[in-house]
Amino acid sequence: MDCDAVSTFDDIVAILLPEIDEGLASHGESLPTRPHRAATFIVEHCIVEISGESKDKYLTKPWFGALLAAVIDWYRKVYGEAMKSRPAQSHTAVVAIRSTPTALDVPLTVSTPIAEDNTFWITFAASVLPGENPLDWLVRPPKLSELSEEQLKQATSSATSTSELVRRISNGLMTIGNQSARALKHASLVLPHLQAAAQNILQPNRNGFSSAIWEANFATENAIKCHLLLAGVSKVPSVHDVRQLDSLAADSHRSAELEVAVSVMPSGKDAVKHRYGELGDAPMSHAMEAYRASLVVCRHYANAIPPKMRLENARLKMKVPPMPPKSSAHG
Repeated sequence: MDCDAVSTFDDIVAILLPEIDEGLASHGESLPTRPHRAATFIVEHCIVEISGESKDKYLTKPWFGALLAAVIDWYRKVYGEAMKSRPAQSHTAVVAIRSTPTALDVPLTVSTPIAEDNTFWITFAASVLPGENPLDWLVRPPKLSELSEEQLKQATSSATSTSELVRRISNGLMTIGNQSARALKHASLVLPHLQAAAQNILQPNRNGFSSAIWEANFATENAIKCHLLLAGVSKVPSVHDVRQLDSLAADSHRSAELEVAVSVMPSGKDAVKHRYGELGDAPMSHAMEAYRASLVVCRHYANAIPPKMRLENARLKMKVPPMPPKSSAHG
């Protein structure tokens, strides 16, 4: 490498990202999540020392924002429209309103409008932020104006708590680090299968409810397996039994809510039977109960090991890369 040719973050990422991106892709990291994962990889594994600075809490440092902007710019140049066609800025969850499954499109990051100086703020949300109303994220809900006061209160509580669970899970998974390829593989499966569970519940027939229980169980299984690997458990059993896996990770910092949620999950054998529809039609209430329990367990295990950095509603100031000049046509 010609060190004299390296003068900007753009130069650094041009050298490092091809190999890093190939590695992330081979481990199943989705394209929309790769820029942030690649930027943290560079900080944790490629930057040895920063003169007069510390890498502690680097997510809040201005230089990390500049690095992330350069990484995002590289991905836009390399992948073009593919970056736009696969947005990962929101997550489809499900809540019950009037006992009717209703989609909840939860934003995972929150951005401000681009200012005159071409900068904007992006927040990696870990909770419902001031000024946000989760009822605004409902997709084609029953008419809210027709709900009773108690029904509206319940809908608001359900949308808020579900949104916070989803954001906590997303937030925790983003800060896992890159030390274990197997752990990252398990982590990459959690949110997609939670979303698949929600989408199965939202299907306009009963066939999806049993599949939803399997998807919720599989997401939870992967969250716990990711945690076990990061905790140093050398032999993680290849089972689908959430309660068995949870028993391997039991510690003293367990809430009553977690204990109840784990007890709700099916046995490994029943989870597989739900996958293949061998238990017949499952009631919607059972699917919703398993889905809600999976969110609670996944939230716990996505945040169970203290990471090197916490996002926790971290705000990054970003600068939009300058647009390349338009080529002029010559006749």
